[in-house]
Amino acid sequence: MSDLVDAARSALLAVADPERAPRQQAYMRSAMPFHGVGVPQARAVARGLVESNPFATAGQWREGVAELWDAATHREERYVAIGLIRHRTYRRWATEASTVDLLRRLIVDGAWWDLVDELSHCVGDLLRARPDTMTGVIRAWALDEDLWLRRAAIICQLGF
Repeated sequence: MSDLVDAARSALLAVADPERAPRQQAYMRSAMPFHGVGVPQARAVARGLVESNPFATAGQWREGVAELWDAATHREERYVAIGLIRHRTYRRWATEASTVDLLRRLIVDGAWWDLVDELSHCVGDLLRARPDTMTGVIRAWALDEDLWLRRAAIICQLGF
């Protein structure tokens, strides 16, 4: 387990509410358990990780996000991974064309509205920054067999 994953888990456990966790899991109908941490708190954990575990390159950032996502044992760890994607410090990397492959993987793997809807906004940022390359991607996603990619193709356009 990397320092990033360990730091994220420790920070989430520090603000966890074990009484809230079963209600969150039931509401989301999730097989993955919860710590009992709200989305605003998970975003705060992500902000803390940006300060304590900064990434030096876009490649390290993508690898760190993917590692945190893949190692997640609780749903909020995935919320923190999304928080790292959306953090203003990494905006220039989040809007690189190479980020689309990571976002696609997370959308297909996440396959539930709470994760996909947040990731769709990341796709929207990428579409805004790179309409020349992303328009075709979004059109393909709109026709994809995966309903979560189709959902992301719609949601990413909100606010345009």
